Amino acid sequence: MSDKLLENESTPLPPSNSTENFFLWFFGSSFVLFLFLYAIRPVFDPDFWWHLKTGEFMLQTGGLLHSDPFTFTGDGVVSARESIILKGYWLWEVTAYALYSVLGFYGIFLLNFLTVAAMAGVVVQQMRRQHLNPALIILLTTLGFFLFGSTYALERPQVISFLFGALLLVQLARVPEGGRLGWPLPLLMMLWANLHGGFVVGDIVLLCFAGGAVIEYRQDLQRLRQILFWIAVGIGASLLNPNGPLVFGELFTFQNSALMNAVNEYQSTWVRFQKGTWSVAILWLLIALYGVGVAMARRFYWPELVVFLFLAYFSAAYTRNVGFFAVAMLPAVACSLQQGINRGQWRLPSLISLLVMFFCTIFVLWLSFGLWQNRQGAGPVRSIYPEKAIAFLHESGLQGRMFNSYEYGGYLLWRLAPQIKVFIDGRGMEATVFDEWKKLSMASRLLVSGRPEYEVLLEKYAIDYVIQPIYDGDGHVQPLMKALLPKAEWVPIYLDTYVYILARLTPLNADAIDAYRMDKNEFNTRLLLIYNHASQSNPQEIGYQIARAGMLIYLGMYEEARAQVEAIRAVAPNDPSFLMLQRELGVLRTQSLRP
Repeated sequence: MSDKLLENESTPLPPSNSTENFFLWFFGSSFVLFLFLYAIRPVFDPDFWWHLKTGEFMLQTGGLLHSDPFTFTGDGVVSARESIILKGYWLWEVTAYALYSVLGFYGIFLLNFLTVAAMAGVVVQQMRRQHLNPALIILLTTLGFFLFGSTYALERPQVISFLFGALLLVQLARVPEGGRLGWPLPLLMMLWANLHGGFVVGDIVLLCFAGGAVIEYRQDLQRLRQILFWIAVGIGASLLNPNGPLVFGELFTFQNSALMNAVNEYQSTWVRFQKGTWSVAILWLLIALYGVGVAMARRFYWPELVVFLFLAYFSAAYTRNVGFFAVAMLPAVACSLQQGINRGQWRLPSLISLLVMFFCTIFVLWLSFGLWQNRQGAGPVRSIYPEKAIAFLHESGLQGRMFNSYEYGGYLLWRLAPQIKVFIDGRGMEATVFDEWKKLSMASRLLVSGRPEYEVLLEKYAIDYVIQPIYDGDGHVQPLMKALLPKAEWVPIYLDTYVYILARLTPLNADAIDAYRMDKNEFNTRLLLIYNHASQSNPQEIGYQIARAGMLIYLGMYEEARAQVEAIRAVAPNDPSFLMLQRELGVLRTQSLRP
């Protein structure tokens, strides 16, 4: 072992007493309750439905997906990125659907609980194995899993990567203690690579560890060769997946792409913090605590330090990756702090330790109570999906090609595909399709051959009907809806408090339109009433105020719109939506003053 590594045993911890044991039991019970309630939250993640449908499709056909059977917009050529998406999660998808087919959503909740419980078990057991202060273990576990729980829905294969990241770091942590890498490492990497594409992060961690080992063990070449051999075998084993090494090239191609920049989870933690996601500050705290521990101990272990630098940057730069540090690195953070404390020969007073454990337990119970309250009266799925609209599609006999919202795509294909295919879903399989979806959604009026671009795209994809939420993610009235409503060939046929449907008047859908046609003035009036009710019932939600203001401007109701815009100014003067509404209001005022 390198003399740069400070052993925890240099300052023995005091023996535990009955009071401390009680608090440990109390926290442990509360924490398990939190994990259980976290695991049974109603299904929320939009991409989950595509994964579940894919698992069903693979079990029915007895093979992997080689092309996309759920959308009609693809060009027929399967790119490297598409192949990674189609085949990169196959084992998780098959497992999830098998559990669902037997137990329904209870099977998904069971998978969620087993995953998060294994993650917590690996992390906590590693900290206990290192004989760390119980109060320190409880404090860091509370911080890490609170951040994790506020960031991720469990019903997605991505979460598996955080579990396997923790397992990988546990294996690597045994090296400075005199342990040796062996066959568990390649087996772990091979399994990970068939569950989720995040295995590439594990490969990078292995390369970082190898780089640090070259420095750390430069005087012990036999040890260094053994470490580098098993790291090479581990990376090689990770390539035993349906896509082989394709994911490595795509990792760099995807960086700074239009699709990546459009997805919130790829934003940095600083951007998310500025947007009000304050919990990400816990990640910065955990990173700082590791640095404080190293500084206090005045010693470090090169392989772990290089891994720390990578994971700290990777997690802070992309919110999607917070779990790699907030969970997987928790034992390293705790060990670093313990080493610093031992170096200074400090001892935390027993009363302070008990208070830390007590307040962490109360906090975890409070989180559990909130999860329990939200679960009361809720079904297995969050009521954010267009269930009634889907029933209407079945009932009405509407046919042809749909244009759908990005966030609804996964659920629509789960309920409708392959009989009815969608325009797009949350995977954004093809960059060109995603770009043109955005242009259609925003009703781009850029002239193409003398016509607005959105009209050209509607014809290109032969769109027969549009199904979208009644407002976008920021609360704006859908631009495409506003562009299509004045056109005689587009008819509103459905509206509820979540979704609207417009259909193009064609012989194919003439009967359905005749049966469900809505007067356009009535449609606008009902939509405004929905916005009015939402804004009055939820005055704290600025999105509803934005939607109401946008609708009033669209209907030419200047005085009412001006009052609503002023109300938005009072609570959110710097909101980008307010500035846009101000411009639209100015245009409306100019139009109203014309003779």
